[in-house]
Amino acid sequence: MSDKTYPSQPIPAVGAFIVRDGEILLIRRAYEPCAGKWSIPGGIIELGETTIDALKREVFEELGVKLKSLRLLDVYDYISKDEDGKIRYHYVIIDFLVDLESFEITPSNEIIEYGFFTRDEMLSMPDLVSSVKAVIKRHPEIFENKG
Repeated sequence: MSDKTYPSQPIPAVGAFIVRDGEILLIRRAYEPCAGKWSIPGGIIELGETTIDALKREVFEELGVKLKSLRLLDVYDYISKDEDGKIRYHYVIIDFLVDLESFEITPSNEIIEYGFFTRDEMLSMPDLVSSVKAVIKRHPEIFENKG
């Protein structure tokens, strides 16, 4: 059991909504939480690290690319309970809409596969994590970014 499972308090994390031609980059995660599910790049904020530095680090670690620009998009609480009703995971995810310096992506071993998807495709994916689905429902305007 890692310190991320059954935490004593919520864990702050960041997520990157990367849009290209009206589609969002999704990654299929190799590890828990959400192993095998589609999500956005991101991860936990390390002690002493700023939110923005965490976002830059996670995107670079997972995709091998640097951010060109970003703006705050949303905040989401991901809370997952086990069969006994105990909180297994609780992340406070700070999501950003980001532009990349390039789309020459080199995925890390944390990623099984990746791709760009439309809003309709994402909403019909049974294995899309709940936090991403909630944010794209609240922010349909992000798909209008043709960057």
